Amino acid sequence: MAANYNCPGQIVISGSIEGINKACEQMKAAGAKRALPLKVGGAFHSPLMNPAKVELELLSTLLKFILRNARYIRTWTLCLTQIPLKSRQTW
Repeated sequence: MAANYNCPGQIVISGSIEGINKACEQMKAAGAKRALPLKVGGAFHSPLMNPAKVELELLSTLLKFILRNARYIRTWTLCLTQIPLKSRQTW
């Protein structure tokens, strides 16, 4: 699947290792000047990342709940205080 259109004539694809290797062979056979696998950490921008997306969304929801109820002690007053909504980071 197309992951990025870098410029005219240069397209980045993502997918399984087997799929990428097969696509490179087919592109070379079709006349591509170059087709090579890139060394990357994952198949980003492809459906292969959907399981990670689901887990990260769950983690984000849990963190929002935890931070909504977070408290801290102010060092200059030593009073227990809840974190003000306006200072909380939103994910």
